[in-house]
Amino acid sequence: MAKTDDQITQDVLAELTWDPAVTVANLTVSTRGGRVSLHGTADTYGTKLEAEDAASRVAGVRSVDNVIVVDPAALGLRSDVEIEKDIRKALALDYRVPETWLFVSVLNGRVTLSGDVTWDYQRNAAEADASMIKGVRGIDNEITVNQPAASATAIAAGIAAAFARNADLSDDNIEVTTDGGHVTLSGTVATWRELNMAEDIAWMSPGVTSVTNKIEVLSSGKDNDNV
Repeated sequence: MAKTDDQITQDVLAELTWDPAVTVANLTVSTRGGRVSLHGTADTYGTKLEAEDAASRVAGVRSVDNVIVVDPAALGLRSDVEIEKDIRKALALDYRVPETWLFVSVLNGRVTLSGDVTWDYQRNAAEADASMIKGVRGIDNEITVNQPAASATAIAAGIAAAFARNADLSDDNIEVTTDGGHVTLSGTVATWRELNMAEDIAWMSPGVTSVTNKIEVLSSGKDNDNV
């Protein structure tokens, strides 16, 4: 039995309250057709992302529109120079971020990351590091993933095999198409978490330089029968 929007809203609120990493003031949640909107004020950009992650875990959620505002007053109005310096330190200490030239610029608390990495997880790690620095109001991640060339057939076959091995995705209806290093995912999954998982797995394939995720989340979800 599919959840109603009101049930999804209540479950999302419960999940956000349950997660100690989510500290959002004046939090409100609304749902329409399984699509959740989050409103409120966070003290850091990382907290805003934690709220989105928590909402996406809830069964029945088809997408999350995160419009939580990061309040610069709550962040202590740190200077852009201080923010940039701390981000560079965080990147240097993170083993996941390669020791290559990554560029960091900050304007009014908004961070731009650029440069080249080999894998998508390295790009995501750099963004995660920056998001936890006090004073960051938003991030534009312009880091490019550069992979050695691989055949489109090999990329598609590798991703399909990884999906088949995965306990959560093996019974889902996902189609993989490739154009050079660009991968397009389409089809349906049961939960928003599985949608993100499928994209993460696709990025792990050698040769992938970009991923377009067109997968749709079924409105019911696998675990709704237990609701």
